[in-house]
Amino acid sequence: MQYSNPDIFRDCVNAYFDKCDDLNRPYTVSGLCVFLSLSKDQLKRYGQRGPHVETVQSARLIIEEQLEERLLGPGRVTGTIFTLKQFGWSDKQENVLIPPVDKDNKDAYKWTVECVEPAKLKEPEKDDDAGISDTDKTQAPRQEAKAV
Repeated sequence: MQYSNPDIFRDCVNAYFDKCDDLNRPYTVSGLCVFLSLSKDQLKRYGQRGPHVETVQSARLIIEEQLEERLLGPGRVTGTIFTLKQFGWSDKQENVLIPPVDKDNKDAYKWTVECVEPAKLKEPEKDDDAGISDTDKTQAPRQEAKAV
């Protein structure tokens, strides 16, 4: 079907959205094409040049908005991941290989164990007369901001 009048075309597109709302059906590009009796290629051409460009672009954005809302609904983690990928995010996984340790080389083995095992934290020693730890004494005092 050919739509020569942009106002009639816009009214037909709006009628598609109204029909979907009445039937509680999602908006789709395929559904719009079927409703307008156009192929996807024809709709694409209408959106590239001519008097229907604005209507097609608006329709596509309305469809995209509804789909994004459905993807990002409560409990829809997969939809969130998919949408983020459309914005350039990636979920690639990196594996880091650690070479085996030569247990005969005691220095290398000791270094590996020290790096892999977390060190036990010690509480800072307190200065009896001031109640301030040694690490606090070496830090510069914090300056208060003065109101002008």
